[in-house]
Amino acid sequence: ASHTVILSTHILPEVTMVCSKVVIINKGRTVLEEQLSSLPSGRSLEEIFIECVTRSEADDLPSMKIAS
Repeated sequence: ASHTVILSTHILPEVTMVCSKVVIINKGRTVLEEQLSSLPSGRSLEEIFIECVTRSEADDLPSMKIAS
């Protein structure tokens, strides 16, 4: 309980099998840091990963101006 092991992987099923907490980093920014038990049930970690990465990349897009 007093130690932390960092596992860096793209194999998300491994994370759900051996970890209690997940941190998803996209382009050097933390986009999710959560206990696995706190994540919504019924959704895979892969689905949550895609949502977080997509949302963070959308936040990086410049605002679009509509030409008049």
